[in-house]
Amino acid sequence: MTDDPAMSAARDRVLDSLNRLDAARRHAVSVTIGASTTRHAVTAKFLARLAESTHASPELREFSRRVSAKDTTWDRLEFDAKPIPAEVRELRADLSVDWPGNWPLQTEEQPFRIEWQ
Repeated sequence: MTDDPAMSAARDRVLDSLNRLDAARRHAVSVTIGASTTRHAVTAKFLARLAESTHASPELREFSRRVSAKDTTWDRLEFDAKPIPAEVRELRADLSVDWPGNWPLQTEEQPFRIEWQ
């Protein structure tokens, strides 16, 4: 090995870069992405606020208008909205969102009856 100052400086820069790269790698490995345990419940109030957003789809805004006019209710969103708003598909697919277990409600659904009863 030679004691060339230029070679020594280059080696030090490479070693410093490798140390910074290793530190960045260790930091990246230690960061957990998407592990939020916070769950969000979907409610009629939440959907109404979402429909008021500037980013709401036209389908969700139209359904909100129908809810305001008392033509339907938020719990019937998946039955009465044609087409179903994209927000509903996204919320249903999101693991951190709790969709109400009793939604959608089918008010006209009757218990099974045998015709001759």
